[in-house]
Amino acid sequence: MDLPLRIALVDANRNFHAVLRGMLRALGYRRVDCFVEGASALIHCRHTYIDFVFVDLELADCKGIDLIKAFRHEKLANPTMPVVVLTSQTSKRVIESAIGTGADYVLAKPISPKILGERIPALITRSHNYIKKEDGYFGPDPNSFGLAAKVRPLDMLVSKAKDIIKSRTRFRPDELAVGPEIDGHETVFL
Repeated sequence: MDLPLRIALVDANRNFHAVLRGMLRALGYRRVDCFVEGASALIHCRHTYIDFVFVDLELADCKGIDLIKAFRHEKLANPTMPVVVLTSQTSKRVIESAIGTGADYVLAKPISPKILGERIPALITRSHNYIKKEDGYFGPDPNSFGLAAKVRPLDMLVSKAKDIIKSRTRFRPDELAVGPEIDGHETVFL
């Protein structure tokens, strides 16, 4: 079954493009635009309606955090485009930075097809709890982390994760997904 969504992937690793594109195609997503440079992805998103974008934190021409800032301050064809960070850098500082910059969700690499299959539909169909700031920012409220009436500050997420995984400061890839509560799931998936 082909799903009509158009997804963008911004990652410096072309091999990862092939892997993620294969997973997405297996889930029914056929329209996947891949970029190694943030500048190209930004231009594309200004002129093309993208339903969903994955961003790595290390790109060929810039930092992923800078690209997320640009997405949240520029006029895009889809201003409510969810931004999901895919990263192998899973420290608390990195997660806080991504969320504070305007990411809707953070997933640890390597990503599993199961998590992709669960998160994409949930993020696309959810109500957007976006704010507009005087500096031109339009995106998720970095000071709250949740959907509609259910708001979960990031500190609560990190605290809960610490309770679950005592004494660990990093998470292994594919065991962490941080984002808004979706369909009754907890915000930290371990």
